[in-house]
Order: sequence, then structure tokens, then C-alpha cells
Amino acid sequence: MTSIEGSLDESVEAFATLYAALDAPLADRRALLEAAGLDEDGFARLQKSWTERFAADMDGSGARFGEVCVAARSGGEDGAGPQASAATTESRKG
Repeated sequence: MTSIEGSLDESVEAFATLYAALDAPLADRRALLEAAGLDEDGFARLQKSWTERFAADMDGSGARFGEVCVAARSGGEDGAGPQASAATTESRKG
């Protein structure tokens, strides 16, 4: 299971790591969302919020999202990668 550190609402790295894990071919979407404290509706709201931030991209979050997704998919140092073993998720605020 993917290890996600940080708030999904505030950390582009946390969101990108979850997003990449959900995009993995053999991902257990329900388990990943549950570990992150989300359901499909909650993830849809989170994704919409980040999409709006990326569209404005005033803080470089869109570029950082891309970098972390690539690293997470390849298991690089900026992301836990879909094959990571422990699910240590910091609960969403709110």
C-alpha cells in the first residue's frame, strides 16, 4: 500500500502520491481511498479543488504535481511509489 505523508488538502506531494497510486494498473482503489480517509465523492471534491489550483498555478503546484506523479510511479525519492508497503496516512483535515 502507498505511504502518504501530509495533508491531502494542503500538500501537492500527498495528493500526487495518492493520484499516482490510484492510477496504477492493479490499484485497489477502494482500499487506497479508505486508507486516505476518502470515499469516491470525497476524492472527486479533492481532485476538483486541486484542479482549480493547478489551473491558476500561481504557486507552481501544477508543475510540482507532475514531478511527484512521475517520481511516485517510478518509485523515486519524491514519491512512495505504488508498490510501497506501509499505509501511513495522515488524516484529512475537516
